[in-house]
Amino acid sequence: MNLIFKVCINLHPNTTIYFHIYNEPSVDCRLSYIIHYLREHLHLTNNISLHTNGWGIDDVVIKNLYELGCDEFICSIYSDKDLDYFQKIKNKLNIPNIKIRLYRQTLDDRLSIYTAQDCSEEDWKNIFGIDFNCYGALINTLPISATGDIILCEMDWKRTVIFGNLNIDNFENIFKNRINFYNKLSNNKLITEPCRGCCGFFPGDKK
Repeated sequence: MNLIFKVCINLHPNTTIYFHIYNEPSVDCRLSYIIHYLREHLHLTNNISLHTNGWGIDDVVIKNLYELGCDEFICSIYSDKDLDYFQKIKNKLNIPNIKIRLYRQTLDDRLSIYTAQDCSEEDWKNIFGIDFNCYGALINTLPISATGDIILCEMDWKRTVIFGNLNIDNFENIFKNRINFYNKLSNNKLITEPCRGCCGFFPGDKK
């Protein structure tokens, strides 16, 4: 808990905080307290977002979390039943300022990231284009595990790449490690297992 608040104190007021690294945050009994603390003590002006698969989530829970300061709910839809469930919640709440975003996905499709066939640099360029943009967002996001490790991205659920630990390492050095890693990737050097099999690259904006 202290680590979470220590990190958040130094965030820009317009930072968006996501409680999500390949897990279900609603199972953590501390969630309400964390959201309340972030709003009341850190005076964040932008949204706090919750990614959920719907476990234990209903209109009462969403309303309570919204009143504490969580104003965006991004819900994974795995079936028509899930879609119907969340649609009913949205209709029942009918609160304009609550953003409930529904998106369909295949359950645990990212599990194949460690067994997918590697792309050669030439294949990678043909598939994804010359310009490099990493869906893992090495530059734009900072995934922090429950132990304080700064990890590669949410796709690396095995935690194969760790850039340092906030409990013992200097934050500036950790971020430099991420930048260096990103630069290698942007030069088409797929230097680690998750990245070689990742399908999360999009040609376009160059960061």
